[in-house]
Amino acid sequence: MTSHDRHGADARPGTAGTGADAKPGEADTEELRQEVDRARHDLGETVEALASKTDVKGMAKDKAAEATAKAKEKASAAKDAAVAKAVEAKDAAAAKASSAKDGAAARASGAKDAATSDQAKARAGKGGVAVAASAGAAALLAFWVRRRRHRSSGPVPAVKVRLKRAQSVPVKVRRRSS
Repeated sequence: MTSHDRHGADARPGTAGTGADAKPGEADTEELRQEVDRARHDLGETVEALASKTDVKGMAKDKAAEATAKAKEKASAAKDAAVAKAVEAKDAAAAKASSAKDGAAARASGAKDAATSDQAKARAGKGGVAVAASAGAAALLAFWVRRRRHRSSGPVPAVKVRLKRAQSVPVKVRRRSS
């Protein structure tokens, strides 16, 4: 800054814009101190700006904070979308369940009507004879199989066992009955 900029174009060199009663030396000194203070202040701001640009750790923290905020926003949006899809799926499942329930009720009603008809009662009467015949055949088969098992288990022949050199004693072996 020049003295022309500080005082204006029509300022006199001895007064320095402080008034007629100020001493010329003191005014210049005070003005210089203020200019130095302003320069120090400006220089401090410049240093702070440069320091913030070179502060890698601080910039990394800022970037991480921004990324975290974006991730939270995306997660919130994804959650909202998932909730909306879940509600849609729930509604669709409820509608399908309702239609399935109505269909099952209609089929059950038709089956009830078919079961109570005279034709169904006649079929059920014929089916009772078939069940009794098959039960009798099963009983006959069980009797026949049991009888065959008991026939084959006749007396067991004696087995000789040597105890010592020349002695042999007959021993009867029994089969276990099951």
